[in-house]
Amino acid sequence: MCGPSNGASGGLRRAMDPVRLCRMEKSLVDALREDRSTELFSLGWSLLIVLGMAAFGAAFGCWRSPWQALYGAIKMPLMLHAVVWLSVAANTMLNWLLGGGLSVRQLRRCVLGAMSITAVLLASLSPVVAYLVTQAPRPEASGGLAAYRVLLSALVISVGCAGVVGYARLFRLLRALTPNCGVAWRVLVAWVLTTGLVGTQCAWLLSPFVQRPDLAITFWNPAAFSSNFFEHLWFQVMCPWLGALGAPR
Repeated sequence: MCGPSNGASGGLRRAMDPVRLCRMEKSLVDALREDRSTELFSLGWSLLIVLGMAAFGAAFGCWRSPWQALYGAIKMPLMLHAVVWLSVAANTMLNWLLGGGLSVRQLRRCVLGAMSITAVLLASLSPVVAYLVTQAPRPEASGGLAAYRVLLSALVISVGCAGVVGYARLFRLLRALTPNCGVAWRVLVAWVLTTGLVGTQCAWLLSPFVQRPDLAITFWNPAAFSSNFFEHLWFQVMCPWLGALGAPR
C-alpha cells in the first residue's frame, strides 16, 4: 500500500523541482508532450505558485505592517492563479487564430508552467525585497511616501520582468507542441501581450499589495471599479517623478 503513495509523492516532488522547471529540461518537455503525469505537474506547479507568490507578497507587505504582509501572502497567489485561468480563456482564441494547434488542456499547462516559473523567480527575489524593505524609510517617517513609490515601482518591474522570463522559458515547450518555430514565436508573443494586460488588471483589482503610508490598510481595493492599473501607476509614481525632474533647482 505504500508503493503507490510513495510513487505519487516522488512524482509531485519532481513536478515541483524549480531547477527542472526553469531549465525546461527535455524530459519535462517530453512528458508534457506525451501527456504523462500531467495532473501531478498541474498540482505541483499550482503549489509552487502558492508558496512562491506568498513569500514575495509577504516580503513587500511587511514594509507597511504585519497585516499588509498577511494580505500580500494571500492575494499574490490569488492574483497569479486568476491570471492563469483568465489568460487561458483569451489565449485559446489566439492559439486557434495563429495556428498553434494546442488543445485547451495543453494550453492550460503551458500558461500554468509559465506562471510557475514566474513564481519561482519572484520567490528567489524575496530575500532581496526583504532587505530593501528593512533599509527603506518607515511609512511614518518623512520619506515614507517616497519609499512607497520606490517599492511600488520595484513591485511592478519585478513582476513584469519575471512574467516575461517565465514565458520566454516556455518557448522550448511551445516549439515541441506547435507545427513550427514561426508559429511558436507568434503564439508566444501574443500570449505575453495578452497575459500582461490580464495581469495588470488582476493586480489592480486585488491591490493594494503595498499601501500608501497615509491611507488605511484594506484587503480589497476600494477604488477597484473607479480607476485602473495604468491610471494609478501614472498618478502615484510617474507624475511625482516627472514633477521632481521638472522642478527648478
